[in-house]
Amino acid sequence: MYTIRFPAVPLRPFIECFWFLRVDIAPPERLEEQIFADARADIVINFGSPYLRLDAVEQRTQVMHRSNLDAHRCYPAGIFQQGQIDLVGIRLRPGGRAAFPRWCGCH
Repeated sequence: MYTIRFPAVPLRPFIECFWFLRVDIAPPERLEEQIFADARADIVINFGSPYLRLDAVEQRTQVMHRSNLDAHRCYPAGIFQQGQIDLVGIRLRPGGRAAFPRWCGCH
């Protein structure tokens, strides 16, 4: 379901991969994923429907309406999506955010 692309050689110390997901899921069906704690962050660019993010430890939910930095975490998260799913992700390596200057708002 995901398309994965690897970065150019100069970016590989910072970026693990680029990922793309584009699919339509009609309610009541939904796409459910478990995201595990792994010391990596994702920059998620959302061109589609909002999705629900669940903190699996504290059972808190957050509706993700737009693009975001999904920083590395020390707890698993659940992602629940339906509607038009059109995401582009940049999967950073551990410490990969350090390559971005402070002016970009990443620190």
